Amino acid sequence: MRRPYLRSFRKERGRRRCEHTTKVCAPPPVKYEAAPTPNKDQVVRNKLCHPEAGALCPTKDLGEPRDVARSLRHNNRAFGSRPYCVTAGDPQEMTMKFNKLTPNLVVRDVASSMKFYETVLGFQPAITVPDQAPYVFGSVTAGGVEIFVNDHKMVAEDYPALGAKPIAGSLTLLIEVEGIEEILAAVKKSGAKITMPLKEQFYGMREFTFEDPEGWIVTIAERVKK
Repeated sequence: MRRPYLRSFRKERGRRRCEHTTKVCAPPPVKYEAAPTPNKDQVVRNKLCHPEAGALCPTKDLGEPRDVARSLRHNNRAFGSRPYCVTAGDPQEMTMKFNKLTPNLVVRDVASSMKFYETVLGFQPAITVPDQAPYVFGSVTAGGVEIFVNDHKMVAEDYPALGAKPIAGSLTLLIEVEGIEEILAAVKKSGAKITMPLKEQFYGMREFTFEDPEGWIVTIAERVKK
């Protein structure tokens, strides 16, 4: 008995004509243009992209489930495989740059704190606000090291939660130097409290720790010469 001729629905025409007498036709290939290369102002975080594309896909930020699904479908069509999530930690996609980290110490007396770092550690005054004492802000520098000092009352006005906390909290400063013996002698001469005597650490540093007049803990470290 002859098999019946099966016609496909209209929406399927062009893909296959007959399931029994004619070979099934594959859909024509579709070409997609590569996504444009992002500029520096384009946000990298929370974008969906394929690792082999070499550029970000023009997708939406991660948000509603339907937006994520739409982004996934776009990447699957454009690149033909599983999408890839680019985060801010991807070194090839990062555009931001860190230049410097400056400790910002909250103190009771800006002038006396600056004087301590100048006379004991040899720092140089850089900025004072205002120009004449009493200061509400100041900074000292030595080589590539810079320290900010802020008046406690002024900080409390702008940041009440921070101003309510005791001065000299759990933060400690570590300054890498050369000539640690000379610095240790100067710190002892100033009368500052030595909280950890000079010793050689297992990770290849010689260190000692002292407490500045405001109670901040400062560690002075020098690499062990081999």
